Amino acid sequence: MNTILFLNDEYCTSIEQLKGYFSEDITPGSDIYRDLLDYGRYGDIAKWLEEKGEAEFSSKVKSITPNLSDSKFYTQLKSVITGKVGDGISNLKPTFSQCFSFEDLKCDDNETAPTISVILKVLKDANEDYKLSIYTTFGSNDKTINPSNYTVGESKSFDFTLHKPQKEDIGEVTVRADGEKIETSSKFSKDKEIQVGDVKFKMIYIEGGTFLMGAQRKDKNGDNYDAEAWSTESPVHKVTLSGCYIGETPVTQELWRAVMGKNPSHFKGAKKPVETVSWRDCQDFIKELNQKTGLKFRLPTEAEWEFAARGGIKSKGYKYSGSDNIDEVAWYSGNAKDETHPVKQKKPNELGVYDLAGNVWEWCQDRYGNYKEGLQTNPTGSNSGLGRVSRGGSWGDGAGYCRLSFRYFNDPDYWYNCLGLRLVLSE
Repeated sequence: MNTILFLNDEYCTSIEQLKGYFSEDITPGSDIYRDLLDYGRYGDIAKWLEEKGEAEFSSKVKSITPNLSDSKFYTQLKSVITGKVGDGISNLKPTFSQCFSFEDLKCDDNETAPTISVILKVLKDANEDYKLSIYTTFGSNDKTINPSNYTVGESKSFDFTLHKPQKEDIGEVTVRADGEKIETSSKFSKDKEIQVGDVKFKMIYIEGGTFLMGAQRKDKNGDNYDAEAWSTESPVHKVTLSGCYIGETPVTQELWRAVMGKNPSHFKGAKKPVETVSWRDCQDFIKELNQKTGLKFRLPTEAEWEFAARGGIKSKGYKYSGSDNIDEVAWYSGNAKDETHPVKQKKPNELGVYDLAGNVWEWCQDRYGNYKEGLQTNPTGSNSGLGRVSRGGSWGDGAGYCRLSFRYFNDPDYWYNCLGLRLVLSE
């Protein structure tokens, strides 16, 4: 199906204008295209700009169009619509279509459910469907149209009521040191920020999806080929997961202390990942954290961990989480100098999640077992066995152990100064 997109200037200007601007692919389905729709749909272009980097925008803005000044374009991009509906909708721009031309656009200034009328002229007869989609920071909608249903040369009005997505009830949760929970005002964001005592931590939203889990080294042209893959990483199999939230970083020592009142770590440092914790220690920590926050944290399943490490639906197919160059994303035996390091010192992966490779191994909820072939939905690991899965490698391991498909396990009572954890919340 063909698609005609209408995007307002505050959203990102037209796709055609942006194609010459980004070094990344911006065609429908690409990572940056999804980012634009994702952030725009949630009314947070400012956040997208911030994460892309303002310097990148100001330095490359001249390559958009010769008749668009730096200041005007930058102002349009950086502003988030907060006022009158017409201020944002009046400058909608369509992408090109061979069967329709853009004639006019009218807006009903109703902030509860704004209505847009798009007037198109039929240029030629063609028995093929077009998906007419409108995305603004006030809402979005789409409909399917077929030029064969209209007379060539006719101007036709298509009406849209923009449905603004519901704000997710994502409240900042603050817990005082004495354990009393204080609810603060809700946020308009997909991520969650939690505070326990004086310690804040962030949970990153991961959209659900289907991916190929595991790796193999027998077929260079096959799925998830990796010359370093172990037999325990096979067979490569398809997994479908629901959305969830995962810790932006491993649990830090300051968070563990805020919850448990003590710090078991060998390598001390408030911003360093907590370590020297067993799987059972992690369960005790999570139980206490849940009591303090009223939320339902848990360890990730092994499938959730690997999906997050691969970058979720934004995956670029890296060998390590976030890069093919391990030094960019991980503290491992080649650069860690025999100790852990503060979190968020290395490059994040495609989802904005840090330290999924190296620094400390991360316990998963699953019992360890052999992979099975065939599609699985929200798998939870083996039904038997004593060992619990750990993933990601650590400061003391070689690069091969930090590959995002590498699997390991330990007794749930085992602890060492390379074992830590990361939190997950179900959607």
